[in-house]
Amino acid sequence: EVPVALAVEPAQPPSGDEAALDLIVEAGGFREEVELKLRVVGEGEHRVETYLSRVDGSVHSYGLKPPKAAEPRGNYGLLISLHGFKGHPYFSELYGDKDWLFAVGPSARDGEVPYREVGCVEVLELLEWVASRYPVDRDRVYLSGHSMGGYGAWFIGVRYPHLFAAIAPLSSRGDLSEDAARLRGRRGWGGVAELLEHYNPANFAENLSATPVFVSHGSADDIVPVEASRRIVEKLRGAGVEVVYEEVEGAKHTWGSVKPGRYGLDCLDRKSIESFLAKHARRVPRRVRAVVDSDRFSKVWWVRVRPSRGTARVDVELAGGGELVIRRAENAAEVEVDLGELRRLGLGRELRVVYGAEELRVSVEGRERLALRLEGGLSLAEGVADEGLRKRVPVTGPFMDAFNRPFLIVYPEGSPACREAALHVQRWWFNWAGGRARLVTDREALAARLERGFNLVLVGGPSLNTYAREVESGIKAVRFLGPDAVAVRGVRIERESVGVALVYPNPLNPKRYVAIVGGESEEAVEAVPRIPFTLVPDYMVYDPRLLGRAWEGVLETGFFDERWE
Repeated sequence: EVPVALAVEPAQPPSGDEAALDLIVEAGGFREEVELKLRVVGEGEHRVETYLSRVDGSVHSYGLKPPKAAEPRGNYGLLISLHGFKGHPYFSELYGDKDWLFAVGPSARDGEVPYREVGCVEVLELLEWVASRYPVDRDRVYLSGHSMGGYGAWFIGVRYPHLFAAIAPLSSRGDLSEDAARLRGRRGWGGVAELLEHYNPANFAENLSATPVFVSHGSADDIVPVEASRRIVEKLRGAGVEVVYEEVEGAKHTWGSVKPGRYGLDCLDRKSIESFLAKHARRVPRRVRAVVDSDRFSKVWWVRVRPSRGTARVDVELAGGGELVIRRAENAAEVEVDLGELRRLGLGRELRVVYGAEELRVSVEGRERLALRLEGGLSLAEGVADEGLRKRVPVTGPFMDAFNRPFLIVYPEGSPACREAALHVQRWWFNWAGGRARLVTDREALAARLERGFNLVLVGGPSLNTYAREVESGIKAVRFLGPDAVAVRGVRIERESVGVALVYPNPLNPKRYVAIVGGESEEAVEAVPRIPFTLVPDYMVYDPRLLGRAWEGVLETGFFDERWE
């Protein structure tokens, strides 16, 4: 089953509660006529709509419940509510009747995709899609979620705090530290542990310093222990975040029932939650505290941080008299400020930047942004020479980021094993992300220079895949040394039919990714269906005989450094 977008507009508005649509399907000599019976939805009723993802052109559904008696020229809040694992597909249907906001329920790409990587992209795409179609006040956008959806609210909230007036994670986990610690103790899994820390909202709690948080949990939760919320609430309070914690005595993972009226399912929609959201509107703060570990999540409110190594921590304040004070800067190579946002706070024509004992006066008239270099002393970053290959947007890693923009799967002609592995990647993307992925041959990819418009996922190493052979010399951190050996970051790893999964800037177009899955043998390629793609940092080296059956199947995992070395 492949969802197809159909733009349909009837010549006459349907009357009554039902309508019919005659659909004729023709393709490849096939023809069928179908009469679709449609239910007409009232203006204020919950409905299911669709949008087209820019990632892969796939169609996905979402639920939407509009305000009662919504006016086309109104100015309404927007609540994005994320469903849990195996839960109701559209949480928007579980909310009561509101007069002040739209409730939107993403479908996790019509499946169970966690709300990070392409799951996070879906939420951001949907926010823009709904806000462009309905009368939404962008200063009153709220993010909530339950269980897996609550984790999504934590993850997206700490990475994009400037998009939301408040967040409300419910019955969820916001700290993955224990999971990471368990993996860190297993040989070869250290990179996966580091990846989990990258996905760990608790590490970025300070980013919520200007975004209020409502946390709720049932004291008798038998799915996600209540201690999960207690711990992260304590961490938030220690970081000075405005947080309200409501623990419901005796309640389990979910509670209540959907009923007509102002409020819906009690664990999602009750007076205390709505009252908290309704009293908050997005306000640009004068002081920003930012924790950044990747260039793709580098913006926090009006500050963009470029880490020099590891995790950067910055504390910046626009003080009185046009003075920008950098109070703290750890591991930060550059800090860029959005002057448009600062003008909303009263910025004049000149800015005086203070960083420790150093000072810089800059005329900001006519500028939209100001980039400041902190390494080696305070200075303007304009005109700095190109530093070569760096982990910068749009190529930052990890492996799954290759699937967050249009991509193609490239397999070598004449290799049934590689073609079957490529078909597996295509099926995996469809089953996991509800997405559409196209297969092309290696020779076609080279002849058409497809790296100009796509990330490329190559099946098979250089001895099997012509495209991999073409780019091999440009992937400096990895060397294929035959079917039984590979060198990663200068370390030689030997194992019979050793396999690799990696992501790297494409040497033929460094603004796009090239990913390689498999190795230099058919046995390594045949193990591709057992690669846990969502757990690959920048690279994973594996034993194809054990992968998926034993911890020892993963030989080495990790991240390349800031220069992709």
